Amino acid sequence: MDAETFKRFILPLQPAMQQLAERMLGDAMLAEDAVQEVVIRLWQQRDDVEKFKNKEAYCCTMLKNYCIDLLRRKEPTVSLEEERLQEITAESSSHIEERYQRVMHCMKALPPLQQSVLQMKYEQQLENREIAEKLGISMNYLYVTLSRACSSLRELYESEYC
Repeated sequence: MDAETFKRFILPLQPAMQQLAERMLGDAMLAEDAVQEVVIRLWQQRDDVEKFKNKEAYCCTMLKNYCIDLLRRKEPTVSLEEERLQEITAESSSHIEERYQRVMHCMKALPPLQQSVLQMKYEQQLENREIAEKLGISMNYLYVTLSRACSSLRELYESEYC
């Protein structure tokens, strides 16, 4: 593609490309820079651009990808101070501990087999097969017990704490 063809096909697309970039980036100056960068890249790849039938679609796709890259690289606008971040972490870990204690309190109200199954499954992280072997029960009975234990635990928790 020579300079005349480039001017005839690509440069008239700049206003549409500018609008697209402004919509994506939300900043006219940044959009203008993005369009200029893409036009430079198009000029550098002019021989490849010539192969495409729909040059407008190719240009817009290239611009969209460039804008997406800019947005990904953009620094977050909200910065948390490290101290505040530690406070949030401490608060969330205390909530987790409190919730764990509530669940353990509710588990004490379950029948012993359901307690054992839940402890083996979620605290000891044993496989279902291992739990069934240790308790000397069938896999089907284990599934039923697990299901009932979870349902009972959920009901107890909701009735006491929700």
